[in-house]
Amino acid sequence: MRKWDLDTERMTRKTLEDNYFNAVEFINDMVSKGDMSVENLRVRFTLSPQQSKLVNFLSGGEIRDRWSIFRALSLQHETDYVNAKGEPKLSDIIISSSRKKLAAFGLQILCARGQGYYIPKDSIAKLKQLVAEHKEQQEREVG
Repeated sequence: MRKWDLDTERMTRKTLEDNYFNAVEFINDMVSKGDMSVENLRVRFTLSPQQSKLVNFLSGGEIRDRWSIFRALSLQHETDYVNAKGEPKLSDIIISSSRKKLAAFGLQILCARGQGYYIPKDSIAKLKQLVAEHKEQQEREVG
């Protein structure tokens, strides 16, 4: 049994609800640790919505395993944590395409063998700088 599998047939309703809400809180916390707007990332780096979510998620500076990345990318609503289907290998495809787009700006997504993926601190700093510059430029054009 993997750590995220639950024996739901033997759990009480209260335990199931507690596990559900803890999981939703955990995923929302992981997603919110990235402090850049998904929309700003998407526009600045011409990323897809999934690629933007990935970069935002990894911009928190922590190493994230494939399952947590997969869950964060598949979470649209709170109920999706329970209903997320697919394989975490789908995350690898999004990571690969995101790496290519970010490399054009000198940014990296690295793999910590056996642990997961992360964006190095120097790339996070440059990413934030590029997003801030883009945001300032948009505000000047509008105002």
